[in-house]
Amino acid sequence: MRTQAEIRNHDWFGRLPEGWEMKPLKSLFTFSKGLSITKKDLTESGKSVISYGQIHSKDYFGTRIVNDIIRYVSYEIVEKGDSSLVNNGGFVFADTSEDLAGVGNCAYNDLEKTIYGGYHTIVLNPRYEIDNKFLAYQFRTDAWRHQLRRQLVDVKLFSVNQRILSEAYVVLPPADVRRSIVSFLDARCAPIDEAITRHRQAIDKLEEYRRAVISKAVTKGLSFNASMKDSGIDWIGMIPSSWEAKRIKFVARLASGGTPSREYPEYWDGDIPWVKTGELKDGFIFETEERITDIGLSNSSARLFPKGTLLMAMYGQTRGMTGCLGIDAAINQACLAFTLFDGINPDYFWMALRALYAPIREESVGSAQPNLNSKLISNMTIPVPPLEEQKKIVLFLESRYAAIDKAIDRQRQIISKLNEYRRSLIHAAVTGRIDCTKEPL
Repeated sequence: MRTQAEIRNHDWFGRLPEGWEMKPLKSLFTFSKGLSITKKDLTESGKSVISYGQIHSKDYFGTRIVNDIIRYVSYEIVEKGDSSLVNNGGFVFADTSEDLAGVGNCAYNDLEKTIYGGYHTIVLNPRYEIDNKFLAYQFRTDAWRHQLRRQLVDVKLFSVNQRILSEAYVVLPPADVRRSIVSFLDARCAPIDEAITRHRQAIDKLEEYRRAVISKAVTKGLSFNASMKDSGIDWIGMIPSSWEAKRIKFVARLASGGTPSREYPEYWDGDIPWVKTGELKDGFIFETEERITDIGLSNSSARLFPKGTLLMAMYGQTRGMTGCLGIDAAINQACLAFTLFDGINPDYFWMALRALYAPIREESVGSAQPNLNSKLISNMTIPVPPLEEQKKIVLFLESRYAAIDKAIDRQRQIISKLNEYRRSLIHAAVTGRIDCTKEPL
């Protein structure tokens, strides 16, 4: 529990403009939990609901409700959850995130109708009838989210609870200034959002094409004349006659890591890189967001894995994504590490794991969150060619998707710059660094 002095620490905001005031979030909103539902409760129609997965959608910017994030549940379910109603002007916060960047993500209800908070959400309803879109923008800033991040609970994911939110403060300008800031940001952010969406759609198409290239090579090989046989596995189909279809547990040993207790500061900020699922993006990992100490490693189930170890995410939105350690590092319990047996080329195995992305996500299990587990992954089947043929497939694919990777990187760099501009614009506006009452649109 934080002290009152810590709770009222306003360093996150800086200088307060004249006429602006700082208020605790709990004085403006009531707090409640979202519906206790699972994916099985979702229907084609019914009452609108927004769960944590939609809030974290990469194409969602949090300042208004869009159709893409709305799901539906039956009327019978919502009759039992009136406290999960989100009125106009209210917010739905995701209570978990896979990385620091997603902490504080929320949806603002700008609709003239109620919606419901779904699984893994916290519902905030306004105590007073005011337009809260200014706060929707303020909640997007790293400055405001600093209040949440400095006291996070991280087990498998970063967790934000009602207490943490209720102890946060917001800054409110006079009503006319709020309206001017919202109008300014609406006009300036809309074209930025559209541009980001276009570039993300381009990335999605490039990644889909890359997966198709990989999948064809690791299931059909490089020879057009090879005799084929049925693998017996739906996602693989026919494979060359000289290949085998093997369960992963027969080609690799699987292990997960752990998280040192955050109650002991001496376990953290050390020299050992510590990988979380949000850092697995089908690429090499050369640095991590957090590090642990030797004593943290020895007093937890976290394990150190050598450079070159292949990893897969088991939880949340990144489940099924992979990564390869470019450094010696420890991993948390939401990551799975593979130690390969003889006869398997590491680069080929990595490509086979990428080809497994869609099938393995379809096999996801879990109620509140669609998760994987080591038993499920170990029993998944991959095609295994002779070792020399594995090496040829790797060389072929490396040449084919090098250009695709470059194109994806260019798109990501553009998105990064657009996001940075958007963040700086919002921060300057909601902190009074620019005068939006005079700034031309």
